[in-house]
Amino acid sequence: MLWSPVNRVRARAPIGLVRRAAAPLAIATLVWLPSAPLAAQTASQLSLARIHAGGDFEARGFTGTWMTDSEGWALTEEAEGGGTSLVRVEAATGARSVLVGAGELVPSGTSERLSVESFSFSADGRKVLLFTDSEQVWRARTRGKYWVFDLQARTLTPVSRASGGQMFAKLSPDALKVAFVRDHDLWLTDLVSGEERRLTNDGGEAIINGTTDWVYEEELGLRDAFRWSPDGSRIAYWQLDQSPVRKYYLIDETRLYPELTPIRYPKAGTENSTVRVGSVDLSTGRTTWFELDPNRAYYVARMEWAGNSDQVVIQTLNRHQNRLELLFGEAATGATR
Repeated sequence: MLWSPVNRVRARAPIGLVRRAAAPLAIATLVWLPSAPLAAQTASQLSLARIHAGGDFEARGFTGTWMTDSEGWALTEEAEGGGTSLVRVEAATGARSVLVGAGELVPSGTSERLSVESFSFSADGRKVLLFTDSEQVWRARTRGKYWVFDLQARTLTPVSRASGGQMFAKLSPDALKVAFVRDHDLWLTDLVSGEERRLTNDGGEAIINGTTDWVYEEELGLRDAFRWSPDGSRIAYWQLDQSPVRKYYLIDETRLYPELTPIRYPKAGTENSTVRVGSVDLSTGRTTWFELDPNRAYYVARMEWAGNSDQVVIQTLNRHQNRLELLFGEAATGATR
């Protein structure tokens, strides 16, 4: 179930599920009448094969994304001739219309249509951020290529022209910039000038900016680790230092010669990555770090802007995960309370 952006209407998959499930149950009741043919009984009787192998009782999920006007939602559809179209569905009537045709999603200099895996709209509803060509990063396919389609100008722009994929790209609140993670650093693309700028410069095998290590993904379900401020002037982000964590080698013995894959994995009683949270001012490129106790081992489980562009809310957990503390941090100074 998903609320529309202004909470006027909701899209609910369970209604479709009830309608699909109700009909077979009604038939099952009728077949026991003496006049029901034997063939009808056989086709309609409940069985393990019918429940698990057939599609009669499958739940139908809702995969649409609400439009910013709350009058309809958009979803992806495979197009004839290849590629993906974005289709709008009106909430009141169910009427469908093509929002972005597959023929419009062809990068300049190529003839190949994009296959869109996910998308999101800008706050003003005028642009849509598209995710394509995803790659597996540990558990999830979080690295790929991002594109911005301008719904008014009908133009398609790559988020980055540099080699290597991008992770967790997000449009700025004014939809003029896109921030993303590449090679454990935060980057910023100006959609007007096309300029691409690196916001952090220390990312590497040990230092991780804007995304997380194995423990945060495993324990806290956290991968996307940066947030735009509401006014678009700052980006707050996690930084993890994996240096204290020793490498654990996964052995793949399915090959002719076994291969070793190292991951930094903390055994019980050993150290986790150290963590801090900073706020980078986009006008200066300077990061202000929030004051967190350097002598304590903890997780920064969650962090969000506090409904304004001056403060963030930081949630910390001890390693046993039985004590939670909530802090307010000042973006300009890093002071916390």
